Amino acid sequence: MVPYQVFGFPVLDKDLDDWADRLKIKPKRSPIIRQDNSWRILRRAVRAKFKCPTTAVRLESGFAAMFFIIGSNETPEDLARTQNMTLVKDIYDLIRTRHPPGWFSLLETDR
Repeated sequence: MVPYQVFGFPVLDKDLDDWADRLKIKPKRSPIIRQDNSWRILRRAVRAKFKCPTTAVRLESGFAAMFFIIGSNETPEDLARTQNMTLVKDIYDLIRTRHPPGWFSLLETDR
């Protein structure tokens, strides 16, 4: 049996810092508040345009990251969505993270 994985974009704290700067979220606020505000705005924009759910994933480094799910290996339809390069590029063009899309495992609490 193949372990369940999701395909999409990890979003790290540095990505959220970049978004906070783009969105002109006040730099005097604490980094966590700026990142949280950035994540909420970014998540809303991606969900509205692409219907991508979000979750948290475990990176190879062992750290966790927020994540936009493009698809998974659970169903043929989900798998086909992961191979839609136009969709992948369009999402990347919106979120502009530092990390390419890839296959990741969910955090233990998510599945």
